[in-house]
Amino acid sequence: ICTKFPGTEAGPCNKSKGEPEPARCQSHCSHRFEEPFLRDDVDGSIRDAAAAYQEAVERNDELVQALWAAQVRLHLGRFDDLRDKWMQDPVVRSIVDAGAELEEATA
Repeated sequence: ICTKFPGTEAGPCNKSKGEPEPARCQSHCSHRFEEPFLRDDVDGSIRDAAAAYQEAVERNDELVQALWAAQVRLHLGRFDDLRDKWMQDPVVRSIVDAGAELEEATA
């Protein structure tokens, strides 16, 4: 649910103070309210993306690894308790660490 007030606030979906653009909604937006009923779906999405990432690692498929790593990072920020849970998983932790290293290298 978008809590951005039209015409008064900017956000990732709309860089100016205009109408919210739902099609460009970003999971890290501070105006986004996550519905609690989605928690189980997000948990499953992280689980499935981490498993698919690990399979891509075993096949040495870097392009598919990048795709699934992005999905893990995208969903981790949606619920704090799920982020805490999944950061205990070594695959997820390696994805997050690799993303942080990449950001530092490109900054």
